[in-house]
Amino acid sequence: MRIPLARGTPRFRTARSLAALLGAAMLVVPATLSPLASAGALASALGAAPAQAQQVDRILPGVAVGSVDLSGLDAGSAQRILTAAYASLGQGTINVTAGATTQTIAFSDIARGLDVNATVQQALAVGRQGTASQRLAQMLRALLVGIRFQPVVTFDSSVLAARVAQVAMAAQVAPVDANVVPTATGFTTVASVSGQLFDPTAAIQALTTKLNAADVPSTLSVSMTATTSTPAITDTAAQLTRAEAAVMSQAVVLANSGQTWTIPASVVHSWIGFASALGIIQPTVNRDAIIAVVKPLVPKINRGPVSATWAFGPTGVTVVPSVDGRTLNVGGTADKIIALLNARAAGTASVGKKQGLAIAVATPTLTTAQAQAQASKFTLLSTWTTVFQPAAHNGFGANIWIPAAAIKGQVVQPGATFNFWNAVGPVT
Repeated sequence: MRIPLARGTPRFRTARSLAALLGAAMLVVPATLSPLASAGALASALGAAPAQAQQVDRILPGVAVGSVDLSGLDAGSAQRILTAAYASLGQGTINVTAGATTQTIAFSDIARGLDVNATVQQALAVGRQGTASQRLAQMLRALLVGIRFQPVVTFDSSVLAARVAQVAMAAQVAPVDANVVPTATGFTTVASVSGQLFDPTAAIQALTTKLNAADVPSTLSVSMTATTSTPAITDTAAQLTRAEAAVMSQAVVLANSGQTWTIPASVVHSWIGFASALGIIQPTVNRDAIIAVVKPLVPKINRGPVSATWAFGPTGVTVVPSVDGRTLNVGGTADKIIALLNARAAGTASVGKKQGLAIAVATPTLTTAQAQAQASKFTLLSTWTTVFQPAAHNGFGANIWIPAAAIKGQVVQPGATFNFWNAVGPVT
């Protein structure tokens, strides 16, 4: 009997080749079969296998997916049968819990179902891959004991991961940092609160493993374990900052040239605030508020320069000292006060330390030193004395006293002209 072969199948050219192939085929015959049954099955297989090999679009007899027998079906028929048989793979729910939050994900949300194409291609490949002896062995195994594949399950793992991560994020409780807040007369702390974090990684891995199996129950549940999230600013840090603020807010004494001005503690307290960044909370000082307090000192501090003068008397010339002018630098003084308060917080300045002002000095036209240098150059040229009687004709002395007082101490520089009427001022 001549057995027709499918296209591409090697022909048996010698008795030795056939014997080798039969020997390979016998290796796959189950040991549980009797010799007679084995021989009969083998003969039947040898007659049927080449015929099945010709039907390249048909699944070999004995091939099944799960409990679904696909023997002799073409790809289209197998796909329709498997799609109906495993429709339940897309029918189910997943309950994901994180803390007090639970959300449900439907199997359909992640497009779970049978990978029909991959499953059918797997079934079609039986008896059509490998060497001739390997193909024959597959055929015999399918005929004698059957070949059963597990359904190939597919789902969108990226959607699953995103949905589980959403549950973890929704359940997350952010930690609350400790804080310091001003009160009417001081400062108080607000305690920190620990948070909760949920890592979705383990839940995603567990669900992925379960969902890849075809025999999972229609309801799956997974829980995420919380880990404590520690606040960046602890209660201890806030208490230290509160203590620093309390020291900073004591009264400030400003001093200049023997004068002092005290800024009450209640005012200094109103300048203090708090700022936090990078897990650190620190006291802050309101510079604009300090400037508003320092500005009223301007008229008390500012003065123009006064040049030195000479006083002439019977005993010679004496120098009346000059006086420097001064202008209060309000912004600079505010910066000095801020530096003082920060030094108090750092423990490098005592509460009782006085703070100098930022002063701009204006030098007079004639300083004391310059006047003293010229005093020795004065020479008494002459004196003259007159006696007058106050009466109506001289304004009862006013016409003498007033211009005399204006002229007294006048210095005529070399080459300059002395004008009596300019010196005594308007005459009425």
